[in-house]
Amino acid sequence: AFACFLAYIGLPALAKIRLRRRFLDRVRRRAEVFLTFDDGPDEVHTPRILDILDAARVKATFFLCGAHAERHPDIVRRIIAAGHSIGEHGHAHLHPWTTGPRRTLRDLRRAAETLTRLGAPPGRRLFRPPYGKLNLMTLLFIAATRRAVVFWNVDPRDYAQAEPGPVIEAVMPKLVPGAVVLLHDGRPDDGAGAASVTAEALEMLLARVDRTRLRFAGIDN
Repeated sequence: AFACFLAYIGLPALAKIRLRRRFLDRVRRRAEVFLTFDDGPDEVHTPRILDILDAARVKATFFLCGAHAERHPDIVRRIIAAGHSIGEHGHAHLHPWTTGPRRTLRDLRRAAETLTRLGAPPGRRLFRPPYGKLNLMTLLFIAATRRAVVFWNVDPRDYAQAEPGPVIEAVMPKLVPGAVVLLHDGRPDDGAGAASVTAEALEMLLARVDRTRLRFAGIDN
């Protein structure tokens, strides 16, 4: 049993260390700031976030849950039309450490098929694993399909905040070239509702930041 656990969880955890280091080294060379949004699209908060980004002329990256994308295809198309980057975030936001290989593969494939059907640009696809975790099937999938795995180095835990202040305080000192900020425009279907805190914090952050010093961009593949 321990050997199975080691193969399914332990080895991917070690691989993640290397993947994360390689990704962050690459984005640091870009000398830009990357705002990323997980768990959407949400019918209320994603459009508001898109309005804020558009008003500030900022590009970002959205990691979409396939189940939410299926429910809100028009929002997915709006994200793409606005020139933002999109990536996969699984279909049902399953935790890789508690999900078996067959269910994991079905979930990953369904998410990929959904985004393709909704007009995701061709080429190498971005992927952010739910909860930032990998299992062996996830690792095999991203290797076989050449997914570009995207991690982060700034996490203000916006989903856990009741007001925007703590989000701003956590992000502002770390907004330097190479920062990859983890935010959430939606929530997985676990009883939590998408909060307006993220949108409020985003608007305040973009109003405060020195745009002559920092350039925001979407993550490419």
